Amino acid sequence: MFSLLPKFPFMELKEDKMAQADYEFARRLQDEEYSRYTRLRSQFDREREAEGRGVFAKKQRVRYNNQSTGTYHLAIVLDVHLDDDPSRPYYVSSCIALHLK
Repeated sequence: MFSLLPKFPFMELKEDKMAQADYEFARRLQDEEYSRYTRLRSQFDREREAEGRGVFAKKQRVRYNNQSTGTYHLAIVLDVHLDDDPSRPYYVSSCIALHLK
């Protein structure tokens, strides 16, 4: 394996292994952060695209108004169905929190 760490003749083997472990840990954290960023960016792009069409996107957080009880719920859109008519989407959502008016 190619290492980007500098090799010094006075560096002991133990220190070299610790430095390599630190480097690998930092690389793993950077990869996780980049993965999280790309997922969030793609979700943002899907939401903007859906907003342009006048609908919600999958995995978008929404505020749902239950008109019969007068309460508001925070929900996540699980699926969007455009079967009947693209101008009248049907949403499947999951409630994540309850907020009273």
